[in-house]
Amino acid sequence: MAYCYILYSPSHDRFYTGSTELETDQRLELHLARHYGNKKYTAKVGDWELTFFKCLCMNIICSKLFDPL
Repeated sequence: MAYCYILYSPSHDRFYTGSTELETDQRLELHLARHYGNKKYTAKVGDWELTFFKCLCMNIICSKLFDPL
């Protein structure tokens, strides 16, 4: 199953959109743990909150879902 999600950082007033095949809470933990490296966008902020997620049949739809952002 694929998920599209939006994270929000209150301290930086920024949003991040992503997609994953993991459960969204697992993916959030990986972002918070800087699992993807210290130079990645989400590694610069430590207070990401999951604000939205949607279960989709295909990952490719995710970019269309977030186009207005």
